[in-house]
Amino acid sequence: MSDRRISPETANRLFHVAFLAQLVVPLLFVADLTTAWWVNGNLWWYGFGATGQAAFVFCIFWIVTVLALYFLGRYANWFSLAWLKGPLVAVYSVVFALVVLELFLQVLPQGEIKPALWPPVRQALLEPDPKLMPGVHGDSTFTGNSVGIRGPELPELNDRDQVYKIVTVGGSTTESLYLDDSEEWPHLIMESLNAAQETNPVWIGNAGQSGRNAVDHLELMRTLPILAEADLLIFLLGLNDLQPTLAFEGETTQAVLEDNAAKFGRQVLRGGGYPRPGFPVFKRLDLFERTKTSSAAAMASLAPSSVLGRVGVGPGSYIDLRRQMRAGAPTVSLPDLQLGLEEYRLRIEDIVQECESRGIRCLYLTQPSMWRSDLDEDEKKLLWFGWIGREFDPIGYVTARDAGAAMDSYNQELLNICERDGLECLDLAAAVPKDVSSFYDDVHFNEEGARTVSSFLTEYLLSTPPFSE
Repeated sequence: MSDRRISPETANRLFHVAFLAQLVVPLLFVADLTTAWWVNGNLWWYGFGATGQAAFVFCIFWIVTVLALYFLGRYANWFSLAWLKGPLVAVYSVVFALVVLELFLQVLPQGEIKPALWPPVRQALLEPDPKLMPGVHGDSTFTGNSVGIRGPELPELNDRDQVYKIVTVGGSTTESLYLDDSEEWPHLIMESLNAAQETNPVWIGNAGQSGRNAVDHLELMRTLPILAEADLLIFLLGLNDLQPTLAFEGETTQAVLEDNAAKFGRQVLRGGGYPRPGFPVFKRLDLFERTKTSSAAAMASLAPSSVLGRVGVGPGSYIDLRRQMRAGAPTVSLPDLQLGLEEYRLRIEDIVQECESRGIRCLYLTQPSMWRSDLDEDEKKLLWFGWIGREFDPIGYVTARDAGAAMDSYNQELLNICERDGLECLDLAAAVPKDVSSFYDDVHFNEEGARTVSSFLTEYLLSTPPFSE
């Protein structure tokens, strides 16, 4: 009989292959992130996001460590590579277990998935650096409730008819991502209305999400049930309809926004969150979806945000980079906004028709901004909107004066429609001071700005039914 035992030389070669073969795992992650940067057209490193940054650093560390150990063991003879057989088995065991678990999750029945803008999770964010975000202080908590939006839990079904339900709809200036749950302006309005009167208890949910425009708002009305149940919808409109027009240099944006809105609607029906692009692939895995927490919060627990910002980690560093991009870019002329304004008017009319067909009271707000012609140098350093052309490779930026004029045009278009059709509308832009007392950048409210918005809207709402005859 022939001896089928593996010779020591063959076993040694197989061990070397197995030791180096583990590098396939981190190399795949690095390739995945690099492909995502290339395909999605994002900024290198900053565009990875906190989770991608952490994965990239870990994989590079893994690769360097394995190669260093291999060199020191085989060529420098500092130790025997045989000592690493135990750790190598452990690495393969963990990788194999994760692959099996992912396959199991892929075939596991999902159960009922409720439509949502945000999944019902809590996400703690980095402590903002006041130098990057003037007027924003302390840690922030972002809470998604069981009806799929930000805010407190809606009362039980039996008690909902006793509560006046309000939902705010908009982009990032409604979302108020870097303000705590207790500081965002929809929550402050709820507290103020309930403190001012006891006859009509009020619940307010925040259905704002960064980048969403009027086309998305219409899609959200059609896909998220809580909006149909609301007694009042408050729309903060304009910014994310203006910026695409600038980016497209005045050309039509309707088809692109409708395509994005369709994807957005499917994401809402799948349970919310931000739509995942094709890359990076690892963020589309079930294991990632079920185990992810706030990467920003995890990193903040390891180092202060000021330290993380120096290495380009966290949201503050991304905004800082965008500000640097604007500061170093050429100034270009404002494109013709006529087509953009016409498309904006039609979008508002679609929302108005949806409100009327559902019998929902809808209040429309103009978009405040810090843009004005006499910004000082410190205020100019806070700006990062107003790009013309591709977002991460723009041909230039418009001046703060031109951006303000463009925003005024969109706000006036909304006011004209409200006056023409007798809609309920407020010129919020005229009520918010155009400086750092209210904003930490071009358009986003700081804590004092949120209080200003809340006071203005609370006073108005208290003067209208059902709070006043």
